[in-house]
Amino acid sequence: MKRVKVISTTIDYNHEWIQIYKSKVELHNGKRVNWYTPRMGDFVVVVPIQGTDVYLTKEWRIAWKKHLVIPPAGALGLGKRTEEQRVRQARNELREEIGFDAKSIMRLGQFSLSSRINSRCYVYLARDLFRNKKARDEGEYIETVKMPFEKALESSLSGRLPTTSYTIAALAMAKRVLEHPRGK
Repeated sequence: MKRVKVISTTIDYNHEWIQIYKSKVELHNGKRVNWYTPRMGDFVVVVPIQGTDVYLTKEWRIAWKKHLVIPPAGALGLGKRTEEQRVRQARNELREEIGFDAKSIMRLGQFSLSSRINSRCYVYLARDLFRNKKARDEGEYIETVKMPFEKALESSLSGRLPTTSYTIAALAMAKRVLEHPRGK
């Protein structure tokens, strides 16, 4: 089978947190088409655990025109970031969105947001929480939601909790570590 060939790529739209690339592509059958690819900045997601509870946020989101329940999360921007910068942003989101920081922050992994959107999600587990509140960004109206971790996971998986795919992935990644701590 003939390979797909990218003939050209240009930026069709440019904003501080998203770019849309227009690519002229020659498909395996020789047909030429235009493909549009959003490039969003990478972001961090933090699963804050205290005992058997998880802290989530309830925020109204314009894309869905309703409230979603999600873990603290935040953008890293379009450029490359170091692990130190990602952890610093994870701590920032904890402080800003739920009013806590953590003595222990552990990277659980990373994944691509989708096959059509170029963005990477870095997931962290935060434990041993302590109060350390930071002012929220202008325009953010966030309600902190504390619930048993198992209930949050089951409600997300079942669709009863209005949430996102990255929430489900982050909770599943955290469950794996919480059930099977390294070295035990």
